Amino acid sequence: MYMNIVSAAYHIGDLVKYYDMYADDIVSGAGDGIVLRIRTYSYGTAPEASPDVPDASIFACNAKLDKNNEFKSHNHSLNIYLVYRFKEQNIDWYENHNLELISKADNNPDSRS
Repeated sequence: MYMNIVSAAYHIGDLVKYYDMYADDIVSGAGDGIVLRIRTYSYGTAPEASPDVPDASIFACNAKLDKNNEFKSHNHSLNIYLVYRFKEQNIDWYENHNLELISKADNNPDSRS
């Protein structure tokens, strides 16, 4: 298998293998890199229009109103990872399914020499 499909939570500093894909899910390139930044996008169902929010379309897929017209927390999220690619010597964004963990970052300052 060319990639790990398991939904992994990567962290800044993790060493990863990345996979660049064609639109039909054929691998176009791969290499090693390091995670530099993580972005999380949250989304859910658009709220119904109400007196407080007459045009609910401005919140499209961002939030949901409960029965008290208060926003509920988001019910879906997506993490994307900014990876420095060693072979290309540049950076690019990747989703979970395009990364495979090689080595976890040691983020414990007490264990460093």
